[in-house]
Formats: sequence, C-alpha cells, structure tokens
Amino acid sequence: MGSLCFPYILVCCLFATISISKGQLGTVGDQFNCQGDPSNKYYSAPRNGDNGFQIKIDGVERGFEPEQEYIVTLQSTGQISFRGFALRAVATDNQAAGSFAVVNKYMAQVKRGCPNVATHVTNGKKSRVQVRWRASVSGCVQIIGSVIQKGPIWFKGKGGLTFNICVRNQTTSLAPNTTGCCACGTARYRMTFYGLWSPQSHPIDYPPYSTHWSNIVGASHSGNYIIWEYGGYASDGVQKVAEWGWVGNVESEIRAHTDDVLSVIKTKAQWPAYEPRNIREPPSDEFGVDQERHLVTALTMLGPSPDWNVGITKESMCTESCGWAGERRYDLVPWDAGTDNGVSYMSPNSPTDPHEPIRPLTTSDHPHSPFFNQNSSQIPPVARIIIRRLSISDDQCGDSEMVPEDNADVIETPISLGNVVPQPCMYAEWSNWSECGVTCGWGIKIRTRMVKFQPDSNPCEATMEKEICQGSDECEGGNDATICLYSDWTTWSACGLTCGASLRIRTRLLKWPSEERNCHDPLKEMLKCNLPPCGCSYSKWSEWMPCPVTCGFGQTIRKRSIESDNGNCSEPMTQTTQCLRSMLCDEETVEMRGCQYSPWSDWTHCPVTCGPGQTFRKRVLLRSAASSTCKGFQMENSKCMTSSSCLESCQYGDWSEWMPCSESCGVGSTLRKKFLIGSSDGNACQGFVMQRSACHNGPCDVQQISDCTFLPWSAWMPCSVTCGKGETLRKRFLNRTVSAENCLEFEMEKNRCMVSCDVSPVATQCTYTEWTQWMPCSSTCETFRKRALKIAPPDRYCKPFMMERRNCSSTECSRGTNTSRSEICEVSSWQPWGSCSVTCGRRGVATRTRQLLRSPFAPLSACEVPQLAQRKRCKPATLKCPRNCLLSTWSKWSKCNCTRRRHHGLQIRTRKRRSRARFNGRLCGPRKQKRTCVCPA
Repeated sequence: MGSLCFPYILVCCLFATISISKGQLGTVGDQFNCQGDPSNKYYSAPRNGDNGFQIKIDGVERGFEPEQEYIVTLQSTGQISFRGFALRAVATDNQAAGSFAVVNKYMAQVKRGCPNVATHVTNGKKSRVQVRWRASVSGCVQIIGSVIQKGPIWFKGKGGLTFNICVRNQTTSLAPNTTGCCACGTARYRMTFYGLWSPQSHPIDYPPYSTHWSNIVGASHSGNYIIWEYGGYASDGVQKVAEWGWVGNVESEIRAHTDDVLSVIKTKAQWPAYEPRNIREPPSDEFGVDQERHLVTALTMLGPSPDWNVGITKESMCTESCGWAGERRYDLVPWDAGTDNGVSYMSPNSPTDPHEPIRPLTTSDHPHSPFFNQNSSQIPPVARIIIRRLSISDDQCGDSEMVPEDNADVIETPISLGNVVPQPCMYAEWSNWSECGVTCGWGIKIRTRMVKFQPDSNPCEATMEKEICQGSDECEGGNDATICLYSDWTTWSACGLTCGASLRIRTRLLKWPSEERNCHDPLKEMLKCNLPPCGCSYSKWSEWMPCPVTCGFGQTIRKRSIESDNGNCSEPMTQTTQCLRSMLCDEETVEMRGCQYSPWSDWTHCPVTCGPGQTFRKRVLLRSAASSTCKGFQMENSKCMTSSSCLESCQYGDWSEWMPCSESCGVGSTLRKKFLIGSSDGNACQGFVMQRSACHNGPCDVQQISDCTFLPWSAWMPCSVTCGKGETLRKRFLNRTVSAENCLEFEMEKNRCMVSCDVSPVATQCTYTEWTQWMPCSSTCETFRKRALKIAPPDRYCKPFMMERRNCSSTECSRGTNTSRSEICEVSSWQPWGSCSVTCGRRGVATRTRQLLRSPFAPLSACEVPQLAQRKRCKPATLKCPRNCLLSTWSKWSKCNCTRRRHHGLQIRTRKRRSRARFNGRLCGPRKQKRTCVCPA
C-alpha cells in the first residue's frame, strides 16, 4: 500500500509546486490591478527611472482629437526585453480616460473591469507591444506605463513611461512644450559652445583642478521625442552624462529614435573648462532641420560636479513666418539632473533615491552651494550656445531671417589679452588616443600633439585633449566610480645638498575615488638636481698601463684628469705602483728525456686589476722517443700583478637596486647597499655602505580587505654568487585558513645582491701553493714535485716556485722505465658550429665537436685526450619569446540562483587573468562559465 501511495504523493507535490510558481508570477489577466501595480506581494516598490522603456503615440504632435483612435506603442529603446506590462490612461483628476482595444490578442488584453488598462497575455520575452486607445475624453491625459523586466524588477511611470497628451488646440502644463512648424525645405546650422565658467566669473569654491566640459551631445528632432526637459526625469543616459560625463548611452538612445531624429550633435570635450579663444577654438558641430524635426536639444556635464549639466531643450529653428531662424544665442545656467544629492563641486557620491525632477539651480539652493547668493536672484551664465544658420535648401515657402555678420568677439574673455594680435601656433597631427586610464568603470583617455611652430608672443598650449572613457572590465560590486581625480602636485622640494648628486621630489594625492587599485597615474615624481660637484671633481682613474717587463717586477702608472676645480685641487693626477708580469725569470724547467716540446706561449693576461693574481703559459708536445712517456702539453703558472695594491683605502662596488618599499600603502622606507670589494687596510673598512630613502605606494584604504592573505615574508636567501653581483629572493606563503580559493600558493620577490670578493691583505712573507703530486720516475730513477708562488710582499724577493727531488724506489724505478711507448694523439678538424639551443630569448648555447683519430701504433687509451667539444653563447633569431596567457584556477561554483518562480537557476564560476598573452602567445580562454542547476522544491 505504501508503494502505491508514493506516486500519488509525488504528483500532488508537483501540482503544488506549479501552483506556487504561478502564484508568484500572477495568472493571466490579474497580474496588474486597475492602478497599474502588480497585484502580488512578491513585488516590492518599482525601481527608479525607466531603464530605456518608452511610450510612443503617433499622430499627436499637436494634440489628440476626441473620439479618435490612436496606436500606443510600448517599446525598449535598447537591447533589454521585458516580460509583463500594463498601460493605464488617466485624466488630470486621476479618473479613467478613454478605453483600450487589442491589436494582437496574443500580445495584449484589456483588463477585466478596467477598460482604461491594457496588460500582457503571456510572460514571454518581448521588446515592443501595441494597443489601440480611443480618446473618449476632453482635456489632458496621461498614459502611464508599468513594465516587469524580469523576476521582481519592475518600473512604473518615470521618464519615458509617462506620455502627456492634451486635446488639440488646448494648452496645459501637461502638454509638450513644442509647436508645429510651417517652414518648407531644410536648413543647415552650426552650433558652437563657449565655456564662460572660470575663477574670475564664478570665484566661489572654483575647483583647483580637473575643471572640464564633457562631450556635448544632442540632436535635431521632432516633438514626439524628448531627450531631457525641466520637470521631467533623467533617463539612464542623461544620468550618465550628468554624473560621469559619459555620452555613449544618450547617443544610443538618440540613435534608437530614427524616425524622430534628423541629425545627431556631438562635439569634443573641453579640458580645462575655460580657455580664451586665441588658445583653442571652441567645440562645435553642424546639424540639419526640416519641417517635422525642427527642434534642437543638447547637454553637457559641468565637471567636477555631483550631477550638474547645462544645455538647451526643444528649441525650435522654425519662425512664425514659416521660415528658418538666422541666429540664436542662449546664455546657460546649470541644472540639476535629480540623481545625486551633492551641493558643491567636490561633494562625494550621494545618490538621490527616488530620483527627483530636473530643475535649474538657483542662488538660494543651499548655503554650501557655489552659486548661493543672498544679494542676487540670478546666477551668472556659465556657458553660451550660439546657433548660426549655414544654408537653406529645397523649396522654401516663407520668409527666413537674415544671418547676422560674423562677430569674432562673441565672448568677452575675463582675461585681458592686450592689443597684440597673436600669431597662430602650428601643430603636428594628433596622436592616437591612449588607453583608458582605468581598468573598469569610467575614466579618462588623452591624446597629444607636438608644436611645430611657436611664436614668441603666444604660448602654444593646445597640445592635449581629454575624453571620458569606459574601462574594459566590470568593477567589483558594480561600483563604476573610477574616474581618478588627483590633487595638484606639491611644489618641488629643495635639493638636499648644495653640491654633488641630489634629487628634488614632488607628490600629489588621489582625492577620488578611494579605490586607488583602478588608478595608475604616478603619485610621486623625482627630478635630478643640476648641482656643481662638491670641491674638486676628478675623472675616474684610467686602466693601469701594461707592465713594461717580460718577467719579474716592474713599474706601471695610471692617470686621471680634473673635471672641476675650486682652486684647491692638490691631489696627484698620476699614480705609480709595482707590477709583475711573471716570476719565472730564471726558468728551471725539468726536461723529460725523449720528449720534444714547442716553445712556451706568452703568459696570459693578469685577471685582476689590483693585488696579486695568477697567470699561465703552456707548450705542446711535438715528438717523443719510442721509449719515453710524454704528456701532450705542459702548463706553468706564476704570480702576476697589474698593480701591487688597490690604492683606494676602501673600494666598494656599484649600488644595488632599491629594495621593495617597507609599506604596501602610505609612506615607507627603502634602502640600497654597496659592498666592499677591496681594501688596503681590511680592518678599517666596513663590509658595506647603506643608503635609505622614503617611498610611497599610494594612500592606504583601511576598509580594503584582500581576498588573499599571506604569511610574513621569509628571510632573504643567500646571494646566488660568492663574489661580485648576484640575485637573492624571499618568499611568503598563502594563509589558507583565511584566503579565497583562487589565490596563488606563494609570492616571491627578487632583489640584487653583492658579495665582497676576498682581497688578501698586504703580504709580509712569501706564500706558496700546495705541493703537486710526485712526477713519474725518469730514466735515471729520479722524481720531483713543485709548488708555485701565490703571494709575495712588495718589498721582498720570492722564488717563483719551489722544487723537491728524490730517488725512486726499485719498484717505482722498474715501473717508470718499462712503460710502453706513448702515442701522439691526433684529432680531426672542428665541425661547423651547431644551431643555437634556443629559438628565442637572450641566452643560448651553440656547440661544435671534433673526433679523436685512431693511431696505427697504439690504442687510443694510451693517448692524452685533448678537448673534443667547444661551446659558445649565441643569440637566437628573435629576442621576444611567445608568452601564453596565464589564468588562475577556476573558483568554486556559486550558489544556485533560484527564485520562487523558477525550477531551474544558474551557477557561475570565474577565474582571473594573471598575465596577458604577448608576442603571438596562446590567447586567454573564457574567464566566466555558467551552468544550469535544479532549484530545491
């Protein structure tokens, strides 16, 4: 019985689940009530704005005719779709106004019991719906739209989701502020923008840096389309302009209204905000108008500011005489977009929730406002727009205005430029735009150009342009506040010294935003001081002259010159020291009977620049008697000395690189070292000399929490060399207990190091190497061993080597005299050099070989084998090796994104890019993956 009940229970659970899901979404026809609100408690308050959704009604430019039927369209101006909707027609007293009828019964229906409300039929995706509306009322009407985008996200009545319309020939506050146009043909205009906002015209709290006007954006359009208007709400695109200066969204919104827009207006940004006309031409653009699309709207951000713009809206170029305007001038004051609560230029972000209507700023807004003025009710204009007609075309039917003569002094500059007519500057072509200054959110990009000709009386400063840009990645947490604003540079610090080498430093602070990880411009700059040398300045010593003798001790010199003389230079310009080419003047070479060798080669170059060293010479076997055992070559070593001592009392190597800053943020310290490499008095010199300096890694953000936490750094490892320059490193390992899953296992830092080479103190007695092995017994049953001179005092003569002789024992003598004859080893010619061991990079090795030839007189084992292989460094064809993209490991799958209306959700996992692909390396794969998951019942 239990097994039979189980399927019934399962079916019941399934029906219950479906019922709950339908309850969340709402059944067809009752998801919206008669007020246009969702009837289910699943939905909270609507979101701000219209999110690009818009209501449009054709044929009502001058109002509607009572009892006529019109097509009402609800559409998305972007790529966003919606699931559900409601359209509600109400009069000024909030009573029902007219009635709706269906165009497509599969897309829309009339709300039962509410003929003035139309709603959706299904919850499928849609981007455009149409219904019929019969205007069975008089007066003014509002068509209010409600849109369910997805899940609990919905919008109502803001921005484009409200359409105001009045009966024809009746004007109220709800009617659009547009008039019809009776002009014929088309006209062409140029709009020019003049920035007046300057420290002289608006001195209160004028920002000390980053003043600018964003790109001006606008259009010539019909009365059916509104970009912005006083009393309306800012669209998403207008908000982006007002807060960030980003015009891309508004431009997309404008281009989506192809039927209502004739020309798109767009100019470059202006940095700084105020510039006299003789320095740079003001931004301008051309546009066209016709009878239907005769209105002009434009806007630009005043920056920095919370959400302040200037602009014109719905200005008609059509005249009452059915002609076209000649010229129009507009003095502009700033207006508030209603999306941010800031009251001053540098106010921090404070979003307005819900959004407020667009309104002009006044002199009585807030005591902290830069425009606050109790003695005046007018804000001085911050900008001016001049629209001048360029041409008219096609058939004209009215009287157009005359275009006034061009007047160059359209703007009274607050800076006196005198009566000198400046010569024009000549510039090279603009460079390409730089990369965006941030990795995510909104930033700044620049381009520059060189000055080709600069007159003496006129500075040429128009060498840089800036524009707002958007980073390539999404910011963490959706925070796009990443335009980097910096304080002014501090004045250059004084040079720390009055002579010699010194640096001047200046710094600045990142004032906004606090997420300095997205800002890359330097906060510290250093400049070398051009100071005279301290006291007498000498050049470096030249190399020691070659030792003038062929053996034994001699005298050598070196020189230097005076680079700067303060009158007290008394140190010698030359130095003399003892040198030694070789100690072997009286050669005591033991000749092996029956062995004939070539003459000795020259002594090799002494490998040290000061103090004692070792030099070598050799000779090779030419022929040997049949009864003799001869080595293939003989080698001798001897003491050599380029100079008898290192003349500087303490001689140090080069400075190491600066070590990493002791602090990851804020002000820390760094140091560098140089190590002792030679001394005439080792006890009087320190092993190294150290310099310290301040360093700065940007301001600290105490609220920033890293996802990856590491243990403390280990100690620096021993230097990679025992003498001279090398490298050292240290590591720190991941603290797994408090770190995320996708962190590196360890981090490593490298640094340069230097180890002082062992320089022997001045010798007081002769020092020799260890004894060699006893040589094989000769034909006279004698053997010998020797040792060479290692260190000799400058004022004492030492024998170049010492030798001991002894008689061989009877066994040794018998073995030494009866050895088989030795064979002279013969080798082939060297083979050509092989190919480089690497195809790219900097370090490669090439090898060549030769072979040992078989002798007809003795086996090869009787030969003394010479060198059969040689290696040398080589350079590959290219120094740039391909570098593949490096990605981190995948993060864990996120939790299943379930809602109460769905049976399936989504899971996401990501991975980060550690390094980009370079030089044709393998490109990065996807960094984000999605998969479906089953939601629990």
